[in-house]
Amino acid sequence: APFTRMGIVKEYRKYNKGIIFGMVAGKHSPVLLLESRIKSEFVLLCVVAVMENIILWNIKLSTIHMVLYGKEFVTSFSQDDSGQYLAVGYFNGLIKLWDVFSQNCVVSFNGHTSAVKVLTFCSSGLQLASGGHDTNVLIWDIVNESGLFRLTGHRSMITSICFIGEHFLVTTSKDGLVKIWNILFAFAFQTITDLSSEVLTNLIIRDTLMIISTKDGRLRLFRYSNIVGPLDLSISPPKCNPNTKENIPFIFSFFGFIQRTTKSPVLRLFYMNFPSTIVAQTYDSIECYSLPLVQEMSELPLCDVHPAPLEFLSEDYFSGLVFLKDVYYVRKISTSDMTINHFGHTIIALNLGTNHVDIYEIDKFFKFLKLSSISHFHHTRINCLSFSSDSELLATGSSDKLCIWSKFVEHLLLSVSLVDCLSCCFLPGNRYIIVGTKPGIVHSIDIHLSCVLQSIQLNSHPIISLAFQPVLNGIAFCSSSNILNFIALHFTQHANLVLEEQCCYKLPEESLFMMYSPDGKLLAVCLLDNTIVVLLVSTMKRLLRLYGHKLPILSLDISHDSTILASSSNDKSIKIWGLDFGDCLRSIILHTDAVMCVVFVPNTHQLFSSGKDNIIKLIDTDTTDEILTLSGNQGSFRSLAVSSNGNLLATSSHDIYLSFWN
Repeated sequence: APFTRMGIVKEYRKYNKGIIFGMVAGKHSPVLLLESRIKSEFVLLCVVAVMENIILWNIKLSTIHMVLYGKEFVTSFSQDDSGQYLAVGYFNGLIKLWDVFSQNCVVSFNGHTSAVKVLTFCSSGLQLASGGHDTNVLIWDIVNESGLFRLTGHRSMITSICFIGEHFLVTTSKDGLVKIWNILFAFAFQTITDLSSEVLTNLIIRDTLMIISTKDGRLRLFRYSNIVGPLDLSISPPKCNPNTKENIPFIFSFFGFIQRTTKSPVLRLFYMNFPSTIVAQTYDSIECYSLPLVQEMSELPLCDVHPAPLEFLSEDYFSGLVFLKDVYYVRKISTSDMTINHFGHTIIALNLGTNHVDIYEIDKFFKFLKLSSISHFHHTRINCLSFSSDSELLATGSSDKLCIWSKFVEHLLLSVSLVDCLSCCFLPGNRYIIVGTKPGIVHSIDIHLSCVLQSIQLNSHPIISLAFQPVLNGIAFCSSSNILNFIALHFTQHANLVLEEQCCYKLPEESLFMMYSPDGKLLAVCLLDNTIVVLLVSTMKRLLRLYGHKLPILSLDISHDSTILASSSNDKSIKIWGLDFGDCLRSIILHTDAVMCVVFVPNTHQLFSSGKDNIIKLIDTDTTDEILTLSGNQGSFRSLAVSSNGNLLATSSHDIYLSFWN
């Protein structure tokens, strides 16, 4: 895009957001199981959200079956009973109805003023109920593509919505209220109060029994007060006339508590028909409760609508509900979903919140049989990025593995299990990768053989950064100590890479980051005393010492002509230094938080900077003009890497997202 300054027109690159890759599911993404018929075969799909996109995973093959692209962050979604339509709610309040078979957006609804948190279809699929952060519940007509009612009355975010038949609705909210609505007249004929805590979710079993989960970890049961005789879950409640506004069609009466072994709040509730079981998901476990027999439940006393005091509800008050089993996870469970496939098997999907989704089958003995685990990519935040010299490959390192990606292919090419990767770089020829880790170990990896060739223990300090020196044919390593380590590269007769520890250099302070200049003559090192030391590579003598930052320096980069150096710091500033005399040419403050990374666009004086304020800036260091602002991640940007031709920008964020910007 042309940019005019002092009558001179300059042209800059414009970067647009490309693909998002390396994600199985978002950290707080809902999960949905649906069964689709593909080529005369039933296939179980797992639906998850990754930022603004919806991904449908084939559970059997652990591959991506379909991607539905959007333009806003996905906050919720739901499927109708036919399995053809998928309703998706977005952060800006928009609702889109997608046809899963044709992958097209059929209709859009816009009525919420903030994020849509809950979506529920009625049994016929003709109506859709939505609830959001704006405390409103909206009823939509799918056929006429219009809104029917806006139900107001809650004072906080809507947490769950359940239909009772076609004309009644149950809504819960964080305000601690449960409301039962008559949809035809858009009024609430019952409000359940005195729950003493936020309502997280609810479950209605065959329009007969309602279970409410609150933040204090209690599960409360309610039933229709007009049911006479044994409470049989195989029949529906008496038919009510929804057209009669004067008469209350039914009312929920408090029935008792479910005695639990923990006080962890229940986030999701599911019901299994055979055997009759309630499945509850907490932050770290799955709990199963067996419903009592019909004769046992009919003998239990019926309480008032308002809960009785805790002293009155003794341990044997609701002893008919038997606790069966719980399955604990080392990692936390973010969201879950359960379904019955066409074979009658109960399948449950768990989003663990660490880019990992597990699929289990629950048998009749309540054993959890693992069917699949979708966990190909990084499970923790990405610490380093590095492009190959031809810009065809991208290496990413995290605390659990090193991954190699192709810029033309969205799936993973290579994965090597390594502990605590902090830095990495490609060697010339793009066959070998050198990796520095937190325990102070250096690994050399052969991409063709997909294995670790050699490992050297340099020291016991984390290796924060490393850089290749083409003239000396060696690599310098910067660790969180005052020692710089140098390793020489050798090749055997069979062209195998061998690392040989060469020498060390002592610094006046602990080092935080380092980089060679493109001409190979200078070595710049960031120190813990907020200064930068520039060394001559030939003699390893100090050439310059740069003062100016008030807080520790997090990153630096040197331009292609080795004339200017850019540094970023925790003090929110970016400083441009001249390498001739070490003077500070410019000091720029564009970010509202710490600047994590800076990198020059090759063959230019344009600089990318990323900060904890979740944005990326493109700056012209010659004129201090702000060229471009990029945003889109939910977490702060951690690392940046630019391809050798400058046409591709790779970013990683604190929430494990990897993105290409073209």
